[in-house]
Amino acid sequence: MKNVNKKFWSLFLSMLILIGIAACDPDSEDADESGYLGNFLIIESQQVWSPNYETGKLSNICKIFNDDRDVEVCVLMPQYDDNGENIIDARGNNVIIKEVIDSGSIKNGILNFEVNELGDNFLLKTGEDLLFYVFREWWVDDNKDGKAETISISPEAARGNIITILTDSASPEGLIKEGFSGSKTSLCAEYIYFVYVDRNCTITAEQGQDAIGYTTFNGFNINLRKGWNAICKKETYRTTGYANISIEIKYPDDFRWILLPAPSITTSITSP
Repeated sequence: MKNVNKKFWSLFLSMLILIGIAACDPDSEDADESGYLGNFLIIESQQVWSPNYETGKLSNICKIFNDDRDVEVCVLMPQYDDNGENIIDARGNNVIIKEVIDSGSIKNGILNFEVNELGDNFLLKTGEDLLFYVFREWWVDDNKDGKAETISISPEAARGNIITILTDSASPEGLIKEGFSGSKTSLCAEYIYFVYVDRNCTITAEQGQDAIGYTTFNGFNINLRKGWNAICKKETYRTTGYANISIEIKYPDDFRWILLPAPSITTSITSP
C-alpha cells in the first residue's frame, strides 16, 4: 500500500494545494462512527469526483464526475506453490492475481455497489499475510522467519482481506475514498481501506521509522469486528521533510470517492 500513497501524494504535492472535502455518509445498515461497517458492505448513492489538473485553487481541486462506468470489486490473492510457499516472480515480488468478487456501477457520476461476507476462498491464507499486505510499513521480519516482530494479530488464526475497486474503462481506473487537510507547515492525506475479517481480532503495532529516519510509523492498537471495517491510514508531510504515518479505525463523513488511473492504485509487493 505504500506505493499507492506516495504516487498519488506526489501528484497533489506538486500542485501545492489542499483539498476541501464534501460530506457523504456510510450506507451499510450496521455501520457506526467507529468504523465498523457490518457484515455487508453497502455503498449507495455516493458522488464520484475526479482530480482537476487545470487548477491551483483549493475551491476546485476536484471536479464532479458525471459519466457512467461499470465497477468491479476485487480482492488481490497471493499465489502459492504445492508446498504452500509464495510464488515469486523474476523481480523478486510475490505473484498476485485479481479475483472479482462483486460488481456495481457509476451512473451519472453516482456510485453504487454491495459486497457480501467474504468466503474462505477470498481470504488471505493467514493472519500474518493480512498484516503483510495491509500494514506493510509496520511489518519487519528481523528473524527472517516469515513473521513480523513489530506487528501482531490476536487471535493468530484470524484471517481477512482488503478490496480494490476498479472500472471497465478502456484506460483502467480505480476508486479510492480519501480526504486531505493541512496548514502552512504540513499537508495531510488520509485513505480508507475496506478490510474484512472472519472474526473479532486485535492488531497491535510498535512505532518504527524508515531507513533514513525521516518517516515515523506511529504505533497503534486497533480492534476489528467480524465483517467489514474501515481502516483509515493518515500520512502527514511537513515542510521540514519529516513525515508521520498512522492507523485508526474510523469512517469519516467528509471524504470523497476519487476516480484515478489504475496504475496509481496498483502495488508491487516485495517478498518477505
